Amino acid sequence: MKTSTPQPAHRLTTHRSTAPQSMAHVTCEACPQAMICRCTPPNGVSIRTPSSAAAKASKRHDKPCKKPPKSMPSQLDARRHSSPPTAAGAPSSVRTRLRTHRAVAFISLLLLAACVPTRPATDFTTESGGSPAQSDVARTGDARGLAAVVTRVVDGDTIIVQVQDQTETIRLLGIDTPEKAGGPRPAECFGAEASARLAELLPPQTQVLLSRDLESRDQYSRLLAFVHRTDGVFVNLIMVEEGYATPLFFAPNRSAEEQFTAAGNAARRQWVGFWPTCGAPDVVLQAS
Repeated sequence: MKTSTPQPAHRLTTHRSTAPQSMAHVTCEACPQAMICRCTPPNGVSIRTPSSAAAKASKRHDKPCKKPPKSMPSQLDARRHSSPPTAAGAPSSVRTRLRTHRAVAFISLLLLAACVPTRPATDFTTESGGSPAQSDVARTGDARGLAAVVTRVVDGDTIIVQVQDQTETIRLLGIDTPEKAGGPRPAECFGAEASARLAELLPPQTQVLLSRDLESRDQYSRLLAFVHRTDGVFVNLIMVEEGYATPLFFAPNRSAEEQFTAAGNAARRQWVGFWPTCGAPDVVLQAS
């Protein structure tokens, strides 16, 4: 007794011999919901075949049954999305926020600098030893400065003053006068005249204003200062202009060098002060 073998439920074609011939020029389209492929041969008749058979046919003829996605994310896109945005490649909103943060930081720095307390250059305080602090004396060329009272004149470029109950020896900045007799160095031509002229400009009890350059003291702890009288007379410059002193500058105190050099050259051209008497600066007197 012959019994018929039932066909599997997923087999939709009945002739095995026609499958390879029909698959020779078949175009398959994936139908993911039905788990089968809809294949269309050249005659235009649509044939439904199981996805396994279509896959074998497509594999055999290098025809993929399933269509690839339209766009696949590349490695460059993955890196771009994983890395933080930069100012150049960031969206406009991100760039705007970055510019805003930078502006806020810059304004904050300006406000912080403006809030740092600074002491005016004309202030004058004393250190532990009672000496004027270097940063507290006024700068060059400004008639404002440290108030002081002249006690006496030592020589043509050195005076003694009283400052806030402190006695200070002041070495006039930017000038050098001839040495007078009786000092630690040999007497020089026109030394007595230079001391006398400074005494005329700064008699005792004269009120003066002291201003400084970068370095405030010399190796002898004397205060290096420009001396202005309260009537505006620049004493250091007057001594050079009248030929009683020559310009003398040491680094870093060179802020008034150009002005004083021009005044010294003018005095030599005009042949005033020690020039007609001595002929040159720093002429040592012969002992008699």
